[in-house]
Amino acid sequence: MHCFAQFWHHSHTYLLMKTCYMKEEYFLKRRLEHNRIFLNTLHFQKYGH
Repeated sequence: MHCFAQFWHHSHTYLLMKTCYMKEEYFLKRRLEHNRIFLNTLHFQKYGH
């Protein structure tokens, strides 16, 4: 029983970490995408193409 509880806790922690990591990755991608669009906009305003 104790072993199972440990295993459950471990997999639960792993799932939590995985979820956090995926969220982090998602926000990072969105931020990068936003920065890219922002830089393109700046470039467009500066050079007009």
